[in-house]
Amino acid sequence: MKLSMFDLIDETIQELNHHKPTYSYVLKRIYDMLSNHFQQHEHYITIHSRIKGEDSLKEKIIRNKFYINYQSSRDILDNLSDLIGVNIICRFISDEDTIYYQLQGLFDDNGYCKQDENFYVNFKDLQPKLQRNGHLVYRIDGYYMFHGSKINCELQIKSLIRNFYNEIEHQIVYKNYNFVLYNSFIKNVLQSIHENLTIIDNQLKMIFEQIQNENKHNMLGLNNDGIKLFLAQSINHLYTSKSIASLGVSVDFKKSSGFLSQFIYIHDFLSANEPQVKLVEYLERFNLLSIEELDFKETIIYQPFKTNNVFINILLEYFDSVINYDFDWHIFFVMLFVIREQEIENNLIAFAQLLYDLLLQPKWFKTLFVHLPNCIRIEESIIMNIATSLVMCNRIDIIYEENLLAMMDIIKSNVEDLHLKKKIDDEDLEQCNMRIRNSIIKMF
Repeated sequence: MKLSMFDLIDETIQELNHHKPTYSYVLKRIYDMLSNHFQQHEHYITIHSRIKGEDSLKEKIIRNKFYINYQSSRDILDNLSDLIGVNIICRFISDEDTIYYQLQGLFDDNGYCKQDENFYVNFKDLQPKLQRNGHLVYRIDGYYMFHGSKINCELQIKSLIRNFYNEIEHQIVYKNYNFVLYNSFIKNVLQSIHENLTIIDNQLKMIFEQIQNENKHNMLGLNNDGIKLFLAQSINHLYTSKSIASLGVSVDFKKSSGFLSQFIYIHDFLSANEPQVKLVEYLERFNLLSIEELDFKETIIYQPFKTNNVFINILLEYFDSVINYDFDWHIFFVMLFVIREQEIENNLIAFAQLLYDLLLQPKWFKTLFVHLPNCIRIEESIIMNIATSLVMCNRIDIIYEENLLAMMDIIKSNVEDLHLKKKIDDEDLEQCNMRIRNSIIKMF
């Protein structure tokens, strides 16, 4: 006959599993409110959340002697302070205070959520609290009322470093059931690790602040680099927020943002009489887009078309083949079309034209073979070969700055070698094209 305490533990686990759908609903409700509240705060990174697991519940019942203090499984769950756990992660240790005060902004003076009065958080306790390991942590108790039942939750606020340390300590020390004395040596080593991580936190913060200061300095000058930096940051921020809202995930878009900013700068700023006015227009555009819905799942619909430029036509045909099939290209074009309020056709032509101008540098290229009787055929062959080589790569990486610069060098060196020949026959031209094509494809 087993001890009655284990019957109570089994009943509590059954009760937990029986109410899992309710707990999952409450968890999502709390997560959504907190996530939406912190989305625009720069100190915030992410939120981790969970419902108490079976093994963890068993351990807590035994360790805290709940089987003595409470008579039923319902009593245990009603008094389990961390039935639902929410961990708000911020960048640095110094940001924890900021996040705590920002959290208070979601609730009224009595601790009830302004968006949903069923959600209550107790801000009366002194924060941060001292843990058993001697370190401070923001640990705030609360609950959510669901059809008359009080479902307890615990909110914690941790920096990346403190979250990392707590995971180390939890998994290596508290979850280690081998017979090891928690002596002064282990305690001192853990304290040393904590102190070193605190130093790393300070160093990372210094690096972050330095980057921020340099960005502000560039923007204040409103020089060319500052404008492009502003555009790239705005595009990347817009993409990140909208992709998370639309898809639930976000892929790295920084390099594509860099090319988009270059594209916009060349087309809309270089020819502008007052770049500052144009910058304000784009700022207003980004602000407007930030409150509009943007769906990355929708197909891009347009009628395929052609121009009188063979390079552009080859790329247009390629874009048509990938625009709704390659997700990297798809999100790039979605961002391009929503940011630049132009017809899709105009944007596609301008985009392909920019690649043509960057890679072939027409003012230079068009002067190389004019002395030869077959100059037009040579030029067209090289142009078609370069466009075809880009298509053969079949990657969005072709528009990344470092790759464009490398391809420009490849094209320029091979074309100049061809130009040095007094007479250019078909074999010379084919060898030049082959070297360019192989070198470009080899890059990817």
